[in-house]
Amino acid sequence: MAKQLFYTVFQTNQGWMGILASQAGILAATLPQTTRQKAFDLLGEQVKEAAFSPDSLNSITQRFQGLLFR
Repeated sequence: MAKQLFYTVFQTNQGWMGILASQAGILAATLPQTTRQKAFDLLGEQVKEAAFSPDSLNSITQRFQGLLFR
């Protein structure tokens, strides 16, 4: 059975970040980038098989945004 992958790309005050994950946890994350596309590209080839699902990663994106807004 193939692992279901999902991702999000979101903006912080430091730049765009991306997260790629499965039900087992985070597989890849980017540091802040200058563009949304660069953050997406840095998630790697597996992101092409992933579903865009910001709601699935909402908790972790809020944590990153909270840390970077301090």
